[in-house]
Amino acid sequence: MRWHDGFAFGTLAFYEILTENSHPLQPPFPLESLQMNPFDHAITTFLNQFAHRSYLLDSGIQWVAGDTILKGCVVVASVWWAWFERDEERAVERRSRLIATLMACVVAVLLARGMALSLPFRHRPIHEPLLEFTPPYNVVPETLTGWSSFPSDHAVLFYGLATGVFLASRRLGLLMLVYVTCVIGFSRVYIGYHYPTDILAGALIGALAVGLANVRPLREPLTRPAMWWLDGHASSFYAALFLLTFQMADVFTSGRELAGAVFKALKEIVS
Repeated sequence: MRWHDGFAFGTLAFYEILTENSHPLQPPFPLESLQMNPFDHAITTFLNQFAHRSYLLDSGIQWVAGDTILKGCVVVASVWWAWFERDEERAVERRSRLIATLMACVVAVLLARGMALSLPFRHRPIHEPLLEFTPPYNVVPETLTGWSSFPSDHAVLFYGLATGVFLASRRLGLLMLVYVTCVIGFSRVYIGYHYPTDILAGALIGALAVGLANVRPLREPLTRPAMWWLDGHASSFYAALFLLTFQMADVFTSGRELAGAVFKALKEIVS
């Protein structure tokens, strides 16, 4: 039994006890094929009723979900905005927080990928036959085939970044948390790439990682080498920071492709 199965069946059982229903508890379809809990099912099916009705709506949401500028560059730009805010009195602490945030986000994304590979495989809504998901216009059903849905890498990364911006600049960070929810989280649920709990779990992982990295006793020794680098050779530091944030805006897509190509080449050489 998958962990999703147990969660869903447990929820149904709890409901059965509360309602004191005398009939035996029977899921609407075989439990071994159940891929989602009632919370995911309710939200996903509600949103999917609007799919394939308006070409303009579907195309707009699909474009937002896939566009790197709207998806990643806006959030990364907020990191740079917070970095160069005019409050010079808090500049050192603010930049230390942002460096800790970037480091924590890299670790959190790696952790999320490890979870996706080690936890029981979870089909995405667009690939779940029992859900009878209707793909919105311009959404290719074969997208992300073979990639487990839980947790969402996008949610881990961008909620983590937004949390870090919030710790450095409250109003800007709050704006980014709303932005990530509406533009990234909602759009990926609507087009069938993720369930709501994929997004929630990813957001929790990202936020917790960034929050932990920004606890002062941990943050100061963690970011000290980077702060020394910034003070000693700012030009090379900012070049490296640009490359890192560029990769984050692209969700490390080009980096993963380069690493995959190098690994494939080395494999060919060895064999």
